[in-house]
Amino acid sequence: MADPLAGALAKLARAEEHLRCLQKEVGRWSEQRSDRMAREENDERTEFRFYTNWGAPPDPTRWGLILGDGIHNVRSTLDHIVYACSGSDPPERCEFPIFLSKDQYLLPETNRLGGLYKIRGVKNDTIRALIEGAQPWKNPKRPKYHLFWMVHELDIQDKHRLITPIAMVPRDLRGGLGVVELERKSDRLIEIVGHRWISLEDHALVMTVRTPEPAKRVEVNTSITFGIGVRVGDTHMGIQAVLGEACRAARGLLEQVRDALV
Repeated sequence: MADPLAGALAKLARAEEHLRCLQKEVGRWSEQRSDRMAREENDERTEFRFYTNWGAPPDPTRWGLILGDGIHNVRSTLDHIVYACSGSDPPERCEFPIFLSKDQYLLPETNRLGGLYKIRGVKNDTIRALIEGAQPWKNPKRPKYHLFWMVHELDIQDKHRLITPIAMVPRDLRGGLGVVELERKSDRLIEIVGHRWISLEDHALVMTVRTPEPAKRVEVNTSITFGIGVRVGDTHMGIQAVLGEACRAARGLLEQVRDALV
C-alpha cells in the first residue's frame, strides 16, 4: 500500500537538502570573510563612521533563492499533509491553515475565509487537533514569531520579490566600543548611532560615533561577529536558523500525523 504521506516526506526532504546547501555556502563564506570594520572620520575628529569590510564578497541573491526554495518546500510539506489526510477525494482548496486569529480560524467550515474550511476534508479528530495545535494564534502574546507564520510570510514574499538576506549587528556591539580619548574633558555625552541590521554588502554603514570634542582614539572590538539573517515582518532571524527550525517543526508535525494515521 502506498504511503499517503510520501509526497509530504519528499517535499520535506527537499527542504532539508536546501538547508544543507545553504549551511555549506554561508559557512564557506564565513570562513573566508573578515569581520573587521573599515573606519572613516571627519577632519575635526568628532565623527567616526564604521563600515563592513568583508574581504570575501557575499552572495545574498543566491542565498535568498536557496532560502526561498527551501521555505516553499516546507510550506508545501504542510499542504501535502492536509491533502493526504483528506480522504480519497480531497475537496478543492484544501491546504494547511496558518492563522494569527483564533476567531478567524474557527469560522464555520462553510466559510472559505476560515481555517476549518481548509481542513474540512480531514475527518480524523487527532489530526485536526494537531493542526490546530500548530497555529500561531496558540501563542497569543507573540503569534508573528511562530515558525509556521514566518514560513507563511516568507513564502508569500518569495512569490513576489526576492528574499534579501541581511547582516545582523550583535546586540552587544556598543559594549565592544573601545576607549574614547578626548583632547580635553567634557561633560557632554558621546553619541553612538547604530543599527540592528544592515545591508549584506561591502562598505555598509554599521555605526557612527560622535564625540563632543576632538578624539585622540576611537576603537571598536574587532572580534565582533555579524550574523546573517532575514527580515520577517517586523522581526529578523538567522537565515540558517529560520529554515532549520522550520524543517524541524514540519518534521515533528509530520511524525505526529503519521502516528495518528496508524
